[in-house]
Amino acid sequence: MDVIVFHDALRTESTTWAGHNPDRPIQPPRVQFSRSNTNSDPSMGTHRLLKKNSKSSLGAIREAVAEYLEDQKKFIDDLAREHLVDKERVKGMIINGSTYTST
Repeated sequence: MDVIVFHDALRTESTTWAGHNPDRPIQPPRVQFSRSNTNSDPSMGTHRLLKKNSKSSLGAIREAVAEYLEDQKKFIDDLAREHLVDKERVKGMIINGSTYTST
């Protein structure tokens, strides 16, 4: 009768790939950063500044878009009054004219 001898590494840890392949190299695990060290990371300070700047520029963009939409609304009202048509019809001609529909 043949005797089966197990490798020592397989006896201790047989559920992992490294346990099944003790002679093969493994990829080193990733380093986990703790939350307490992120405040000392210099890139985080830059990240905070960029986030602050993007929030302020986003507010400026929102104001500009709101101003544009108000001007567009006034333009549609003036155009409808000038041509004696309903403003919904003018709005439909402007907005739907640039919308593509699939068939």
